[in-house]
Amino acid sequence: YDTARRLTREGATTIPSSVYGGSSETDAVRSISRSYDTLGRPTTITSAANADGSGTVQNEVKYTHGTHGRRIKGDAARFP
Repeated sequence: YDTARRLTREGATTIPSSVYGGSSETDAVRSISRSYDTLGRPTTITSAANADGSGTVQNEVKYTHGTHGRRIKGDAARFP
């Protein structure tokens, strides 16, 4: 959590083989990280291969907000 008590990262250290969705356990997403702008709106959500947020980025979504605070755009990217 950050100083504003917003969730910044979740991680899993153990994932059963029946859960991961790729061709092998190395494709498994083990963490989800979030970043926020100064108004507390989510700007980036990233999934990564390691529980501590490091390793290969699997997916990433970047949000753009309009002048009235509404989310106006979400760009998604899939890695490897």
